[in-house]
Amino acid sequence: MIKGSALFFFIGLCFTPAKSQNKDSVQFWYFKQYPYNEVLDYLGDPDTILFCHYPLRRYEEINAPIAINLYVYKKNGEWWATSLISFRDRKYRQYWRLTKPMWVQTDLTEKLNEVATEVNNIDYSEDYTTIHSSVYIRSSSVVTKWLIGNIRDLFYDEPAFSYLFTVALLESYNIEIVKTYRE
Repeated sequence: MIKGSALFFFIGLCFTPAKSQNKDSVQFWYFKQYPYNEVLDYLGDPDTILFCHYPLRRYEEINAPIAINLYVYKKNGEWWATSLISFRDRKYRQYWRLTKPMWVQTDLTEKLNEVATEVNNIDYSEDYTTIHSSVYIRSSSVVTKWLIGNIRDLFYDEPAFSYLFTVALLESYNIEIVKTYRE
């Protein structure tokens, strides 16, 4: 299935066991793989959220992240974002580090609506890659989709999603770890 790596530093402050039950009715496998509910609780369970699981590569290096799980959400009328970074230890047990939530200066409201429409209309005729990103959007409705390809493909095929993902990731990038979760 999905494996990958990302690019973040790591510092652990708290260790919290990851739970597997999903608050939302959508049953993508990644909701069972890491602490989705715990992060939502930490963020205040926002009504408007875009979640994306994005693997960066298919091989693993020691101490290198395997995926970025980006949470982009609206709180008190402002956009925020944080990353839950996935790692594997030497025994291949998964653990996650949550970065400090950061305010996103860019208003993403209109872009989120574009992303929901864009993602909802995706109909791949064939699966041409081993790289799959998962997208979950909860606002006035719920949209879930697998996106095929790496970031280069996504910029070409899903420009609204790519814009929102890139802006949120770059505006929220930080190395302050607020929680660590273990399998």
